[in-house]
Amino acid sequence: MFQKEVQASMISPASARSEKSAAQPPTSLALIRNWPVTVFSWLLLPVLVSLGLWQLDRAAQKARQLHAVDTRLAQQPQHIAQLRDWQPYVPVVLEGNFTDETLYLDNRTRGGRAGYEILQVFVVDGRRWLVNRGWVAAGRARGQVPAISTPQGQVRLTGFTDSVPDRAADPLDADRRLTLLGRDLTGSLGLHRADWLIRLSADSIGAMVTDWNLTRVSPDKHRGYAFQWFAMAAVLLLLWLYTATSLRDLLRRATR
Repeated sequence: MFQKEVQASMISPASARSEKSAAQPPTSLALIRNWPVTVFSWLLLPVLVSLGLWQLDRAAQKARQLHAVDTRLAQQPQHIAQLRDWQPYVPVVLEGNFTDETLYLDNRTRGGRAGYEILQVFVVDGRRWLVNRGWVAAGRARGQVPAISTPQGQVRLTGFTDSVPDRAADPLDADRRLTLLGRDLTGSLGLHRADWLIRLSADSIGAMVTDWNLTRVSPDKHRGYAFQWFAMAAVLLLLWLYTATSLRDLLRRATR
């Protein structure tokens, strides 16, 4: 018994502490170690995801609109005198003659080149219509409008309807140029329908460069915006995991 007491007294304090620490479970780590960053991240993350979903919804809307436009443009053209249901992008036929009343819609580009869209009055059975003949490149001297040729006599045009924006137009300069078309101007031209114009088809007599852009933002561009928002959300999530949590330390302990 005396020997056991001696052996017990010979155990070093370091050994005792080692045995005590081995008997205790390891200290647990809190997952969140930076609450301000966590609150900021989890407030911003739903916003980024919502913006991405909104852009996907906009892409779907634009795709449906373009499908409806393509379906409407594929219909057989109607003579404009027989048209009753006025909607954008309805194919029409006009038989009549051009007048010399020409407007130059400025600041229009094709392939990065500046130019004009040519608007001209066309008369059908005494009724005046505004026709957009398409785009023509600007000359080297921006102070002069380009010379255009106009079909003479009775001609047959093909195109489709488009609405005139309900806004105030820019005042015409001496060369009859403007940058914004509006119904106040078209109403002063004595047109049969001041709220509509006709855009010529590419194969129509009198057509210039058409290549009409029927939507400002394509579905693919909206999908690209959505990808950017989702990518920002993913980056934010990774930054939060790296800077505001103890996930790395927990994984390191779990692999030991």
